Amino acid sequence: MMYFPARAKHGTFLVGQEKGDSCTIASTRMALKQVTGVDYKESDLRKLSSKIDNGYERNPNKWGTSPDTTAKLINDNYGKSANASYSNPGTQSVADLQSAAKDGKGIIVSVRNSEWFGSSAAHSVTVVGVKTENGQQVVLVNDPWPPNTGKKLAIPADDFKRAWYGDATFISKVK
Repeated sequence: MMYFPARAKHGTFLVGQEKGDSCTIASTRMALKQVTGVDYKESDLRKLSSKIDNGYERNPNKWGTSPDTTAKLINDNYGKSANASYSNPGTQSVADLQSAAKDGKGIIVSVRNSEWFGSSAAHSVTVVGVKTENGQQVVLVNDPWPPNTGKKLAIPADDFKRAWYGDATFISKVK
Protein backbone atom coordinates (compact mmCIF):
# COMPACT_ATOMS: atom_id res chain seq x y z
CA MET A 1 0.00 0.00 0.00
CA MET A 2 1.37 3.40 -0.96
CA TYR A 3 1.13 6.22 1.56
CA PHE A 4 0.01 9.58 0.20
CA PRO A 5 0.57 12.39 2.69
CA ALA A 6 -2.28 14.50 3.99
CA ARG A 7 -2.28 18.24 3.50
CA ALA A 8 -0.55 19.97 6.36
CA LYS A 9 -2.51 22.39 8.48
CA HIS A 10 0.35 24.86 8.99
CA GLY A 11 -0.61 28.41 8.09
CA THR A 12 2.52 29.52 6.27
CA PHE A 13 2.49 31.46 3.01
CA LEU A 14 1.84 29.24 -0.01
CA VAL A 15 2.15 30.31 -3.62
CA GLY A 16 2.26 28.31 -6.83
CA GLN A 17 5.11 28.85 -9.25
CA GLU A 18 4.21 31.12 -12.15
CA LYS A 19 6.27 29.25 -14.77
CA GLY A 20 6.83 25.55 -15.33
CA ASP A 21 10.52 25.93 -14.45
CA SER A 22 10.36 28.53 -11.65
CA CYS A 23 10.09 26.25 -8.59
CA THR A 24 13.32 27.52 -7.00
CA ILE A 25 12.24 31.12 -7.48
CA ALA A 26 8.73 30.44 -6.10
CA SER A 27 10.24 28.59 -3.12
CA THR A 28 12.56 31.56 -2.54
CA ARG A 29 9.53 33.85 -2.63
CA MET A 30 7.76 31.75 0.02
CA ALA A 31 10.84 31.56 2.26
CA LEU A 32 11.51 35.31 1.97
CA LYS A 33 7.90 36.12 2.88
CA GLN A 34 8.11 33.77 5.87
CA VAL A 35 11.25 35.53 7.14
CA THR A 36 10.64 39.18 6.18
CA GLY A 37 6.85 39.38 5.93
CA VAL A 38 7.19 40.94 2.46
CA ASP A 39 5.59 39.30 -0.57
CA TYR A 40 8.10 39.89 -3.35
CA LYS A 41 6.92 39.38 -6.93
CA GLU A 42 8.10 36.19 -8.57
CA SER A 43 8.72 38.08 -11.81
CA ASP A 44 11.13 40.44 -9.98
CA LEU A 45 12.95 37.50 -8.37
CA ARG A 46 13.26 35.76 -11.76
CA LYS A 47 14.65 38.94 -13.34
CA LEU A 48 17.24 39.39 -10.57
CA SER A 49 18.17 35.71 -10.64
CA SER A 50 18.69 35.89 -14.42
CA LYS A 51 21.63 38.22 -13.80
CA ILE A 52 23.49 35.50 -11.84
CA ASP A 53 25.50 32.68 -13.42
CA ASN A 54 23.37 29.49 -13.15
CA GLY A 55 20.40 31.63 -12.13
CA TYR A 56 17.01 31.63 -13.78
CA GLU A 57 17.39 31.59 -17.60
CA ARG A 58 21.19 31.22 -17.18
CA ASN A 59 21.35 27.62 -16.08
CA PRO A 60 23.39 25.61 -18.63
CA ASN A 61 21.10 22.62 -18.05
CA LYS A 62 18.22 24.72 -19.46
CA TRP A 63 15.92 24.13 -16.51
CA GLY A 64 14.99 26.71 -13.92
CA THR A 65 17.46 27.93 -11.34
CA SER A 66 20.43 26.13 -9.83
CA PRO A 67 19.72 25.95 -6.05
CA ASP A 68 23.23 27.08 -5.16
CA THR A 69 22.51 30.54 -6.64
CA THR A 70 19.64 31.31 -4.26
CA ALA A 71 21.86 32.56 -1.42
CA LYS A 72 23.62 34.96 -3.82
CA LEU A 73 20.25 36.22 -5.09
CA ILE A 74 19.11 36.98 -1.54
CA ASN A 75 22.37 38.35 -0.18
CA ASP A 76 23.02 40.61 -3.18
CA ASN A 77 19.48 41.99 -3.48
CA TYR A 78 17.75 41.69 -0.10
CA GLY A 79 20.73 41.89 2.28
CA LYS A 80 19.19 44.70 4.33
CA SER A 81 16.27 42.48 5.36
CA ALA A 82 17.51 38.89 4.94
CA ASN A 83 20.67 36.87 4.53
CA ALA A 84 21.12 33.35 3.25
CA SER A 85 23.57 30.47 3.17
CA TYR A 86 23.60 27.36 1.00
CA SER A 87 24.62 23.87 2.11
CA ASN A 88 25.67 21.38 -0.57
CA PRO A 89 23.78 18.13 -1.28
CA GLY A 90 24.30 15.39 1.28
CA THR A 91 25.30 17.76 4.09
CA GLN A 92 22.01 18.28 5.93
CA SER A 93 19.67 16.13 8.04
CA VAL A 94 16.00 16.30 8.98
CA ALA A 95 17.19 17.36 12.45
CA ASP A 96 18.99 20.33 10.83
CA LEU A 97 15.77 21.31 9.06
CA GLN A 98 13.80 20.98 12.31
CA SER A 99 16.28 23.19 14.18
CA ALA A 100 16.31 25.84 11.43
CA ALA A 101 12.51 25.90 11.26
CA LYS A 102 12.29 26.33 15.05
CA ASP A 103 14.70 29.27 14.69
CA GLY A 104 12.27 30.87 12.20
CA LYS A 105 14.50 30.45 9.16
CA GLY A 106 13.15 30.11 5.65
CA ILE A 107 14.33 26.80 4.20
CA ILE A 108 14.55 25.84 0.53
CA VAL A 109 15.54 22.30 -0.44
CA SER A 110 15.95 20.28 -3.62
CA VAL A 111 14.04 17.04 -4.10
CA ARG A 112 13.82 14.31 -6.72
CA ASN A 113 10.61 13.60 -8.55
CA SER A 114 8.26 11.48 -6.46
CA GLU A 115 4.56 10.91 -6.03
CA TRP A 116 4.34 14.27 -4.20
CA PHE A 117 6.46 16.51 -6.39
CA GLY A 118 5.16 16.92 -9.92
CA SER A 119 8.47 17.59 -11.63
CA SER A 120 10.30 15.35 -14.07
CA ALA A 121 13.72 16.37 -12.72
CA ALA A 122 15.08 18.11 -9.65
CA HIS A 123 12.52 20.32 -7.94
CA SER A 124 12.64 22.95 -5.15
CA VAL A 125 10.25 23.22 -2.21
CA THR A 126 10.10 25.18 1.04
CA VAL A 127 10.32 23.27 4.32
CA VAL A 128 8.25 25.03 6.99
CA GLY A 129 8.62 22.60 9.87
CA VAL A 130 9.17 19.13 11.21
CA LYS A 131 6.82 17.61 13.75
CA THR A 132 5.50 14.34 15.09
CA GLU A 133 2.01 13.21 14.05
CA ASN A 134 0.56 9.94 15.36
CA GLY A 135 4.01 8.88 16.58
CA GLN A 136 5.65 9.50 13.19
CA GLN A 137 8.04 12.34 12.32
CA VAL A 138 6.80 14.33 9.32
CA VAL A 139 8.32 17.13 7.28
CA LEU A 140 5.94 20.02 6.52
CA VAL A 141 6.46 21.28 2.98
CA ASN A 142 5.07 24.09 0.88
CA ASP A 143 5.42 22.88 -2.70
CA PRO A 144 4.99 25.48 -5.48
CA TRP A 145 3.77 22.77 -7.88
CA PRO A 146 1.32 22.81 -9.60
CA PRO A 147 1.78 26.23 -11.18
CA ASN A 148 -0.40 29.04 -9.86
CA THR A 149 -1.67 26.82 -7.04
CA GLY A 150 0.96 24.97 -5.02
CA LYS A 151 0.17 22.56 -2.21
CA LYS A 152 0.95 21.98 1.46
CA LEU A 153 2.17 18.52 2.37
CA ALA A 154 3.03 16.56 5.49
CA ILE A 155 5.48 13.88 4.34
CA PRO A 156 6.81 11.09 6.59
CA ALA A 157 10.47 11.91 7.30
CA ASP A 158 11.77 8.60 5.91
CA ASP A 159 9.90 9.16 2.64
CA PHE A 160 11.07 12.77 2.49
CA LYS A 161 14.71 11.69 2.94
CA ARG A 162 14.43 9.33 -0.05
CA ALA A 163 13.31 12.23 -2.28
CA TRP A 164 15.59 14.93 -0.79
CA TYR A 165 19.12 15.64 -2.07
CA GLY A 166 20.25 16.64 1.44
CA ASP A 167 20.92 20.29 0.56
CA ALA A 168 19.36 23.47 1.95
CA THR A 169 19.34 27.22 1.57
CA PHE A 170 18.72 28.80 4.97
CA ILE A 171 17.33 32.34 5.05
CA SER A 172 17.44 34.47 8.20
CA LYS A 173 15.99 37.86 8.98
CA VAL A 174 18.52 40.67 9.39
CA LYS A 175 17.94 42.44 12.70
